[in-house]
Amino acid sequence: TALMQIVSEAGRSIAEFVIFDSALKGIGRGDALSLANTSRLRTIKAGTQIYREGSFSPDGDCLFLVLSGEIRLEKRFRHFNYTLVDLGRGGVFGGLPALAGMKPPESATAREATKLLELNPAAISYLLEHSPWLMHRLTQSVVSGYAERMEHFLEAQGTMARF
Repeated sequence: TALMQIVSEAGRSIAEFVIFDSALKGIGRGDALSLANTSRLRTIKAGTQIYREGSFSPDGDCLFLVLSGEIRLEKRFRHFNYTLVDLGRGGVFGGLPALAGMKPPESATAREATKLLELNPAAISYLLEHSPWLMHRLTQSVVSGYAERMEHFLEAQGTMARF
């Protein structure tokens, strides 16, 4: 389309990733371009903790999409770290502090060199005002992913309690 032709190659590449390869598959080109234009690319080294469960931090307020690499999400329980999920390309995580005003309910660490698309709180606020449908989809993805991880976590804890 004409809009896709006037944006930068990087913006087009990110928009196509969001439309076809992410947890937000199927969103419109305009929303995908809005996301591409309000986010920044970050490269994270293997072993780097992005944010820690229960601690407010600048990165803990951000919402992320995994472009490449792998992110491990963990929850601390009874003095142990429990792996909730390893997210790969297209996964969405983070953002609950900015969306719901709560501390991160899990820790996020790069398992390998990882490229992320990051939406900081200013970008999230901008998109809430200017692209509410996109933010609805992002929020839905964050909340449903978190709920699914917690369901599996609670099931596993119930199973472990029987032994």
